[in-house]
Amino acid sequence: MAEEEVADAGSEEDSAAYDLSFNFKAKDHIASIPHTCAELYSKIPCCTVYTIPEPDDLIEREAYQLFTESVMEMLTQENLIIKNYDRRSRGLLKKLEDYPSKVAAQITALNDLSKKARKARERETAPLRSSRRHEVNQIIAKCDAKLLRIKKSILDNEEANRHGGLMNQTMAIKDYLAGFKNQTFDGFYLCISRSFYLSATLRSAYDGILYVAKCARMTRLRILRRLESVAGLASAYRSLVEV
Repeated sequence: MAEEEVADAGSEEDSAAYDLSFNFKAKDHIASIPHTCAELYSKIPCCTVYTIPEPDDLIEREAYQLFTESVMEMLTQENLIIKNYDRRSRGLLKKLEDYPSKVAAQITALNDLSKKARKARERETAPLRSSRRHEVNQIIAKCDAKLLRIKKSILDNEEANRHGGLMNQTMAIKDYLAGFKNQTFDGFYLCISRSFYLSATLRSAYDGILYVAKCARMTRLRILRRLESVAGLASAYRSLVEV
């Protein structure tokens, strides 16, 4: 039918200018096969005298109208999809353009928060630092006082050593007087009586020196205990300074 229609259309003017060959065999209508329609359309030469017929003028106009409507509907849907995607892409692009300003604002807010947190931390730690300095100063003052007492105890120990030397001298004199008392010379009775008085005096001095030595031993023990306490305070001070 396509060959007969083309031949009839070309017989009016010049049949040689409109001769074409086109074969189509299929169960479906030609309008439902786009590439076959395109092939047929490509074989029809361009004519400036005759216009392309309207779909209503065709033999199977209903099929062509349905095809045209389906094509228009498809194009409309594609345009709607493109329009929606274009709108969405424009919105996303606008959001992307606004992101730098939002990020800059967030960075500024974070910087402000960090500054506020730093100031708050400094305010909280300032009393702790001052109290720690006060505690360290108190510990240093206690250590100084203990060192003064230790120095005084050392001086007392030196005094006890001096009394110990006097005690040794007294014991030597006592031994000498004991040997001198055993002699039986008559001319020395007076000296012996005086030696008894001197022996009693030395005895009392010896007892005093023994008491001083006892006190010196007790002082030495106190010095050792104070040295241990001072060592503990020094270690505590070092730990505070390291912190």
